[in-house]
Amino acid sequence: MEIFLSIVDWIWTNIFSSAALFMGLLIMIGQLCARKAVLDSVCSGVKGYIGYLVFNVATSGFSTTFRPILNGLRALFGVTLTVNDSYYGLSAQKQAFADAGGNDGLQGPILVVALAIMIVFVLLRRVTKIRSFPIQGHLLTNTSLGILLIIYLIMPDANNITLIVVCGVIMALRLIVPTNFSVEPAQDLTDGVGMVVGHAQMFADRIAWEVGKKIEKNSIKKTGKKPKRLDDLRLPGWLRIFDDVYVSCFLVMFIFFGIIMAIIGKEAMMEIDSSLSAGSSFLMYIFGTAAKFPLYLVILFSGLRMFVAEITDAFSGLTQGVLKGILPGIDVAAFYGYCGNPNIITAGFLWGTIVMIIMTILGVVLNAPVIVMMGFTQMMFDNASAGMFGHHRGGIKGLIFGASLTGVVDVVFGGLCAWVYGLAQTVQGVAAPFDQSIMMSTVGLGIKYLGIAGLVIWCVVMIALPQIQYYCCKDKEAYWLAATDWEEYKRRMLDTEETNASH
Repeated sequence: MEIFLSIVDWIWTNIFSSAALFMGLLIMIGQLCARKAVLDSVCSGVKGYIGYLVFNVATSGFSTTFRPILNGLRALFGVTLTVNDSYYGLSAQKQAFADAGGNDGLQGPILVVALAIMIVFVLLRRVTKIRSFPIQGHLLTNTSLGILLIIYLIMPDANNITLIVVCGVIMALRLIVPTNFSVEPAQDLTDGVGMVVGHAQMFADRIAWEVGKKIEKNSIKKTGKKPKRLDDLRLPGWLRIFDDVYVSCFLVMFIFFGIIMAIIGKEAMMEIDSSLSAGSSFLMYIFGTAAKFPLYLVILFSGLRMFVAEITDAFSGLTQGVLKGILPGIDVAAFYGYCGNPNIITAGFLWGTIVMIIMTILGVVLNAPVIVMMGFTQMMFDNASAGMFGHHRGGIKGLIFGASLTGVVDVVFGGLCAWVYGLAQTVQGVAAPFDQSIMMSTVGLGIKYLGIAGLVIWCVVMIALPQIQYYCCKDKEAYWLAATDWEEYKRRMLDTEETNASH
């Protein structure tokens, strides 16, 4: 018995306590289950392990770069800002988690539990009304880690098994329910390519698309024409500089943080950051600091590509039979090529960024309990994506609505999320894009004030959302056709619209 316990203890200490090592092992097992050769499976596991380590280097870099700026603002104005960014926030949450004595090796088992629950939801789709399955490895791994890091903070006394089950359930519902909401918008944008959004702002994409349809309907009714689109405007050619994500990141950070650091002043920054000396150029210091953000994006994406490619392949092999007739949920960036005009992405990004900055200033003026400053990741992907889906049907008005929606919600609910888990008071960072900010703040409030009962209520509401979707669909068969036969779905919807118009 002692030998058995020693073996279990060794496995737990050396494998389960290391998220990177467990992820590599999970990838290797997935490849073996997909009947890949043993050598190929081992190589995939090693690549996944190395990729995860590279990813960790990038998240730590974001934290190191942001921290002096936040400290400078706090010292100058006495204002504590909380950065809402998927990567800096994840790094900050890791710090809070480590300070509280957490074990991030639980991430792997949480991922397995969540996948098992989502597979059950797919198998019982006629009951659950689920038509999609997220397979984006980046989303899966980040979500499992992100949920663990914050749920532990309000359930510090829970044992490992309880944490694994609770986080696994939350993760499954947090991913598969909003992914199901993106079926119609994604199919409409791509004209039935057969994939849905499996990212961080699926609810926003659906809301923006629905509002866009209302705008389109009203415009046709009043003027006989569709809403004015971005293609109808003559935009300056210099906007093309924002087409590249790394250039966009640098420019936004140089302007945004350049203004902030200029306000803080060189002398104050010298006291906070020893790398800045009296004889060095403050302008070049700002330039170099801004350049670190795209640098860490390059490192981060390199790490992601390494382990996401392997884990996606492994999960696809494991679930290939189950996913028949189910649309895969993938990164929203894959849809950007279907919007027709790259300026749509740029315009959504820029408009939403302006709204986010205004919301931060408003928080300072109103002395909000948590003042949120947005990071580049949400500025780019949440705003651009919701703007794109809004524009698809609603033109410029739809784009403005979609990007404004994410601009407001990411700041407000991101701040609520940081407050619920105590992150605003400790590490001043939270990873809360649109869907995450809404779902994790509400489940956190439930657990914090109602305990397990709060979790149960949240789960019931989440499970009910696809049922409400199905109930609100007038043509029940069309609900399924949206995922299995888009051409037939369009024909049915057109017949329904003509029938309604005749009445």
